[in-house]
Amino acid sequence: MVLGRTSVTAAQAPRPRSDGDAEGLIDVLIVGAGPVGLTLANQLGGYGLSTVVVERGASLIDYPRGVGMDDESLRVFQAIGLVDEIRQHTTPDQYLRFMTAKGRCFASVEPKTREFGWPRRNAFVQPLIDKVLLRGTTRFSSVKVIFNCELLDFAQELDHVRAEVRDDTGKIRHLHCRFIVGCDGGRSTVRKILNIAFEGKTDSTRWVVIDIQNDPLAIPDAYLHCIPSRPYVTMALPHGIRRCEFMVLSDETDEELCTPQGLQKLLGAVLPKPEAADVIRSRVYTHHARLAARSVPGARSSPETPRISCQSGRARAITVAYAMSAISPGNSPQSSAAWLLRACLKAMSRSAAAMRRP
Repeated sequence: MVLGRTSVTAAQAPRPRSDGDAEGLIDVLIVGAGPVGLTLANQLGGYGLSTVVVERGASLIDYPRGVGMDDESLRVFQAIGLVDEIRQHTTPDQYLRFMTAKGRCFASVEPKTREFGWPRRNAFVQPLIDKVLLRGTTRFSSVKVIFNCELLDFAQELDHVRAEVRDDTGKIRHLHCRFIVGCDGGRSTVRKILNIAFEGKTDSTRWVVIDIQNDPLAIPDAYLHCIPSRPYVTMALPHGIRRCEFMVLSDETDEELCTPQGLQKLLGAVLPKPEAADVIRSRVYTHHARLAARSVPGARSSPETPRISCQSGRARAITVAYAMSAISPGNSPQSSAAWLLRACLKAMSRSAAAMRRP
């Protein structure tokens, strides 16, 4: 995370709107309304910071995604006041069992301790968690989430960042913010504009992921079946949902696997009546083990007032929010990363106020 400098050369009064401006001066602009961006927005809203989240999609993503979270994730949700609602969409203390081709369990992960006060392994349904996070932002008048709004470019000025976005009507608008945070995933526009390397590797294997409602197995926990011809995973999720994942073979295409006939053939290894499976959604994934080379900009940002950051993961979101939260007087920065932004903005405000004194 990179902060602006603690002394400024211009007063931090709200910037007047111009014809191309969609807002006045915003404290924080978040790019991406995924779980990281929405978690950060909730934390910043709690600190009273003016926050705008722009998301290029028309709505929250609804295809199969993450299914497991740890105790630290629950601590983050506790910090933003949403843990009780989120826990309604989790199954705590889920075991993870590794099975041979003959069905014998040769290894089992069974976390039972709660050093941080929360279960160590939790199954969850990510689209439902994302909806909770989105609703959570409505608690704060200082937070706005805008869908169908795509970031096109941004530039760092002397005392703020100017971002160019395109709204759902195709109109180009400008947003002026003290900080911009990229939470827009593996294809991050923010990262690409900053020319930050995306280091790591992409797995050569692909997996087709299937979510089924009205779970026909009703077996708890998660099972990884180590079958050489086609490994697969099956796990119980909250609300009677079952997740199945199958390795895609080299001669198979995404299109054929995701047809009703293709899904039925795959599910035959798991379900007694695959033709009766109530499939919610399916999608083919390729696993990417990659990390941005740095979370803050280099050449594109002034060395004096860097105000741009790329973030991934809920823990990083809470760290960023902890940093930003110091702008709001009276808040004790004890719980998150927003403290850094908060501390920076508060120092900037004090400096600007001192410069305005006679």
